[in-house]
Amino acid sequence: MQSNVDLSKFNLASKIFTGLIFNPGSLPMLVESGLVNVYLDDYGHRCRYQNCILFLFNTRTRFYPTLEEKVAGFQSFYDWYDVGVDNHRMLVFKVGKVYQDDFYKLKHMIPTNYSDEFKKVTNLHTDLIMRIDHSKEIYRYNL
Repeated sequence: MQSNVDLSKFNLASKIFTGLIFNPGSLPMLVESGLVNVYLDDYGHRCRYQNCILFLFNTRTRFYPTLEEKVAGFQSFYDWYDVGVDNHRMLVFKVGKVYQDDFYKLKHMIPTNYSDEFKKVTNLHTDLIMRIDHSKEIYRYNL
């Protein structure tokens, strides 16, 4: 898939956390497959999905069925659910144990001591931490 996708409309979670689940640099391919955005939490399912990253997809794209088939085999794949928007599905992935401490720190905007592995797969820059806008990084079913 060739990608001429404008990534500026995506939230920071999409740009930072995609590398934890997929290959670093895979965001354009995911957009082609119907990615809407990535979320750190979901107010509708807060207790159910701890230490998870949630990927919201529009299932009506040409490449989505192939993507869903592939991610079902991922060790990190945890669950999925349809949201209240037609043809939108949330794919839920567990953050690997090696990254859970880093994920917690970033989710809670603690700007200190991230592991080298985490920095490598997320392309994390400390200045991004303070720019996380939870109103855009957490999914709200009613919106």
